Amino acid sequence: MPSRKQRKRYRRELAEATALGSRIAGGWGAGAPVTPSDLLLMRQAIREGWDVPQSVRGAVVRDVTALLDDPATCPRMLNATTRALLAMEQDNLKLLNDAVAERSKASHSI
Repeated sequence: MPSRKQRKRYRRELAEATALGSRIAGGWGAGAPVTPSDLLLMRQAIREGWDVPQSVRGAVVRDVTALLDDPATCPRMLNATTRALLAMEQDNLKLLNDAVAERSKASHSI
């Protein structure tokens, strides 16, 4: 069991987090700040092929590119943003290569 001090710190942080409301709730395109953990989760979603609605995809790209344009973005966040954009690009290239391979396979089988 964690020490009393750790439990107390956990309860205080939980109370602060729930008081912040929208900052914790998040949501792409909803004006909530994007955190490095959001970008990490997005990279996992891309890697594992999670089904994401088209409207959310557009919001994700807008939010991520806005971070690159913001001069106040810290270097750690820029690094996480760049990695997320690279994951998106790799997934797009994989899909394109699969489509080209399938198309060439279909044209050779005729």
